[in-house]
Amino acid sequence: MSAEETKEIVTYPCRWLFKVIGPDADLLVCAIEEITGGYASLSPSHTSSSGRYISYNLEVEVSSRQERDGLYADFQAHPDVVFIL
Repeated sequence: MSAEETKEIVTYPCRWLFKVIGPDADLLVCAIEEITGGYASLSPSHTSSSGRYISYNLEVEVSSRQERDGLYADFQAHPDVVFIL
């Protein structure tokens, strides 16, 4: 199989789902709103059994792979985000 055949096939624009994880719900929601500009659908996902982390499902419209990857990088760099999937 060639490298071209193994690339993902996504048609843009599209809705993209991220899972955003952090230790503080309020700070996490603020970070999400800051990064997305408030143009996203957000729903609580899970709280860890220890209560130490909370996660949110984030659905956002992306117009290109570059925009999607940029959002991912912004979340990774944000101090209130522990993990992004």
